[in-house]
Amino acid sequence: MNDAPALAAAKLGIAMGSGSALSQTTADLVLLSNDLKQLPVAFRALQETRGLVLQNLILSFGYNIIAIPLAAGGALPSLRLSSKSGDCGGSYGTQ
Repeated sequence: MNDAPALAAAKLGIAMGSGSALSQTTADLVLLSNDLKQLPVAFRALQETRGLVLQNLILSFGYNIIAIPLAAGGALPSLRLSSKSGDCGGSYGTQ
């Protein structure tokens, strides 16, 4: 049976590992096994992942709040690829 339209309309669609490829593609969550007891494990992994994403967003926001004004004001050293502005890294035609 094709459950893809029902999975697409649901707020949270969960497909089983033995389901059709279309159902697995449409679902929000695919259990790789056919054991529904693994559903709480999946939700715990989801909560941990959501927490890590939130932590990364907060840290990157804080870093940007501090680093962007310092870089704009010239307080952070610039990274230069060559030591001299006219240096090309080679000695063409010189002995």
